[in-house]
Amino acid sequence: MFLEEIIRKNDSIIIEYVDNSYNDLIEYKENIDKMFETKKIVYKNITSNGIDVKNNKVGIVLKDNSKSEQENFTNLLMENSDMSKARVKENFTSLLNFDQGNINKMSNVNAGSSIGICTMGFRVKYNGKEGYVSAGHCLTDPSRINGIVRFVRFADHWSGDYGFVEANEYTGTLTNKLNITTPSSSKLAVVRAKDLPRLAVGTIVSKCGAITGFNASVIQKIHTTAYYWEDNVTIYELVKTDLAGIEKGDSGSPVFLPRKDSDGGAIPMGVLSGGDSYSMYFTDINYMPEFNDGRY
Repeated sequence: MFLEEIIRKNDSIIIEYVDNSYNDLIEYKENIDKMFETKKIVYKNITSNGIDVKNNKVGIVLKDNSKSEQENFTNLLMENSDMSKARVKENFTSLLNFDQGNINKMSNVNAGSSIGICTMGFRVKYNGKEGYVSAGHCLTDPSRINGIVRFVRFADHWSGDYGFVEANEYTGTLTNKLNITTPSSSKLAVVRAKDLPRLAVGTIVSKCGAITGFNASVIQKIHTTAYYWEDNVTIYELVKTDLAGIEKGDSGSPVFLPRKDSDGGAIPMGVLSGGDSYSMYFTDINYMPEFNDGRY
């Protein structure tokens, strides 16, 4: 009674009775995410999903929103969900809201350009699939990445912070031309090197970030550890440089050795992991064994 009296005195509070509990919506959303993230189910017709609070449902956006494709999606969920098939079949019409998606195909995506929340490192192949490498912590939420996340290395006490995104028809055309606007560097591209040089203290490296652009820095330490308090994660085997002023969105930036010799190009040396007011940390490419034979 006391609560109702308070509510009556405040006209800005609206009580709305809904059919689905928020916990039910979260459970369905998490099972859909797990289907694509953990179980690696491939279903290229989906463009996004999320909790639709207004309609009290989980919103599913499909490129082809036909009845048959809605049924295909539901069948996938029944087969690959941690929930029982009977529960999914019984509740999918009341819990899922399908909508038609319209996505314009992207143009060229250059090394060092934005991939939404972070920066594209450089093109690689993984298990014969074309795509790109970026920082692993950027790829822990596949719904925010334009492409299919196939590999993530970012966990407490692991070596390195990197991952692979497979390109699809909506990713755009990937290039290794560096996304740099300075005249002296505009022609640089990340090139494949026969033998990757080992990094050493005092080596000058550059990075090309979607937010802060092109910068050069000097390596201070080769085998070092970084603690990321936002994720409560400690990452081993990172390289530390003296570059300050890294911003959110720069993660995943290509770190490279620019050359002006007869071969030209920029030799990829890793991807930016993070930084603070005094330093930049990146994953040495030599600690990315998955891609050592697939860079191009």
